[in-house]
Amino acid sequence: MRENVGDWSIDPERHSASDRLTVRRLEWILDSLRKLGCSVNPSSRLPAAIRLVQTIRNVRSLLNDPGVRAELEEAQKAAWEFMLILIAAAEANPNSSIFTKEKLELAITGAMTADEANSVGRNTQFELYVPALFAISGFDISAGTADARWTFGGEQLEIEAKRMRSETEEKLRANLSKAAEQIMGPRSGGIIEVVRSRGIVAVNIDVHMATVPALDSKLELVQEFSKRLEILDRAGKPLLSRHGLVGVLAVGCVAHWELESDGHAANHLMLSYPTRWASMVGDDVAEMSSIQRYYGAIEAIGCKVDELQLKVPKLLAR
Repeated sequence: MRENVGDWSIDPERHSASDRLTVRRLEWILDSLRKLGCSVNPSSRLPAAIRLVQTIRNVRSLLNDPGVRAELEEAQKAAWEFMLILIAAAEANPNSSIFTKEKLELAITGAMTADEANSVGRNTQFELYVPALFAISGFDISAGTADARWTFGGEQLEIEAKRMRSETEEKLRANLSKAAEQIMGPRSGGIIEVVRSRGIVAVNIDVHMATVPALDSKLELVQEFSKRLEILDRAGKPLLSRHGLVGVLAVGCVAHWELESDGHAANHLMLSYPTRWASMVGDDVAEMSSIQRYYGAIEAIGCKVDELQLKVPKLLAR
C-alpha cells in the first residue's frame, strides 16, 4: 500500500525486479499488445528491452558502464508503466477508451536510449500512463479535449500530461502554460476569463530526480524530492490565476543503484515511483485533497505477472 508523507505519495519500499521477472513482464506486455491487434516492430523499445536484460543477465560486468545502467533503468520503467497501461486498457469501456490500438502502437516506438529523437513514443507512453494511474485508482476515464477526461465529484475534468525534458525554469513555465491552454483554451484579453473546461496538468519529473540520493528516512527522502521541484513550483506560479486549472500532479520514477564498488555483493537496481499533488484552486482545496487520498491508496500492482494475468481476463480473451 502506498504511503502519504507530506505532500507526497510514495512507495513504502523501493521496488527490486529480478532479471527473470522483468523479462516475464515484458513478454506479457508484448503478448497482450498483440492480442489487442497491435503491430510490434522487433527493433522497437520493448523487444529491445528484453534483449538488453537477457544480455546483462549473461554478462553482469556490463553494468559497470553507466550508459548500460541508464538503458536498464529505461527497460525497468517501461515494463512497469506498460503493465499498468494494459491493465487499465483491459478494464476500460471499449466505447470510450483512450487506450486505442493506434496510441499503444505509437507508445512503443523508438529505441531504448532516452534521446530527443525518440521522444514521441515516450511522450505517448506518459500520456497513457497518467490516465492509467487514475483508472486503476477507481476513476472513470474517457477521451476528452486534452489527453484524457476523468470524472470526480460529479464533474468532468480534463487531464493534460506533459513529459518535461527541460530543467530550465523558462521552458518549464512555457510548457505548463501551453498545457493549461490545451485544457482551458487560449487566454482571453477580457476582464472575465472564459474557461472552456477545467482540469489538471500532470508532469513527468524524472529529469529533476536523477540525483536524488538513496535515503532510508522517508521524511528526508521527500524533502529531497521537494527541493528538486522548487523550480517546477516557481514555474507554475503564473498559473495560479487561471481559474480552470485545478492542480498540478507530479509523477516520477527514481532509480537507486547499489553498486559493487560501494560494498554491495552485486550491481543492483532499485526503483520507486513518487507522486505529488499540488492544488491550484484555493476554494477547492478541501474537495480536491481527496485526490491525494486516492493516490495514497494505489497498491503496488504487478509484483507477479501471474497475478496480473488474473486481473486482465478481458484482455487475454480478445
